[in-house]
Amino acid sequence: FRSDSVWSYELGEKSTLMHRRLTLDVSAYYERWVDPQLATNLAGFGITANGADARIQGLEAEMHALLGRDWHLEANAGYTDATFTRASAIIGYPAGTRVPDTPRVMGSAALRWRHDLSGNLAAFASLEWDYVGSRTDAPYGETITLWNVEQYMVHLPSYSLTDLRLGLESGRWRAALFVDNVTNERVLLDPQPQIDLQTAAFTRYTVIRPLTAGLDLTWRFR
Repeated sequence: FRSDSVWSYELGEKSTLMHRRLTLDVSAYYERWVDPQLATNLAGFGITANGADARIQGLEAEMHALLGRDWHLEANAGYTDATFTRASAIIGYPAGTRVPDTPRVMGSAALRWRHDLSGNLAAFASLEWDYVGSRTDAPYGETITLWNVEQYMVHLPSYSLTDLRLGLESGRWRAALFVDNVTNERVLLDPQPQIDLQTAAFTRYTVIRPLTAGLDLTWRFR
């Protein structure tokens, strides 16, 4: 496969409001992806090959807000339209097909709290939420062509995850109790069939880790 290249154009605006308590960033972008390197399968063997050129365009917005002395809110959202501009026989995607593993909509929000207790000791907490829209993907193990791509293309549903943190920090150390995937969502990340037997009986998926709680201990040497 050949080297790929990207031409990218972006136009945006950054604003600071309310005596620097609120920051807003908004941008629109257009990218032309030439000779994209994509994973595919040929007769049961996984290979990387150059696909047809792709067009990627979208919008992004980001916000940072200081809600009070100890409270901070962050949020961002993005919309992406990524499609192939030409048909590619070797990769198997017709013109107009969405680029694999590229959700149209993504977003996240985080509410953070930090309070000084005494000396260098501080308490902190955070509530984080992430959203990823639906994606398409071609499973490993099948040779995708322009004629069978709709038959084998996998549609992965959208998902959202919530994480919690609560802890103490002082100087170089930090200790935090955490709970990841609070609502115990079962998220399909990637189709992974058994070897190259891509049938309903053998299709497997990589899934996200279920509800997990634990303790993080961190020490900075510098």
